[in-house]
Amino acid sequence: MINQHTITRYEETEKLKRQGVLLTGPVEAVKSMIGTSNVLEERKIGKQLHVMIDDDYDDSLITRTEATGIKIEKAPLQDYLVNLTKKGTTKV
Repeated sequence: MINQHTITRYEETEKLKRQGVLLTGPVEAVKSMIGTSNVLEERKIGKQLHVMIDDDYDDSLITRTEATGIKIEKAPLQDYLVNLTKKGTTKV
């Protein structure tokens, strides 16, 4: 991935397609689920928090969210890439 004439990320396309996770739920539950993941987007609506994190959308993350009341979704690739370049995340 190139951002402002600089290679900011060099990964297999398939890995990039798995990246980007949307989490929505009670503020404290979502914050505890984020852990050390890089937050690319965050919106608080009342007692609900909606975030996009830079993490793999995989079975282990899905399993961890099942009992928490958090809704988990795969972020659209285009939204993920836009947020990634806005935040200036660098993983070369």
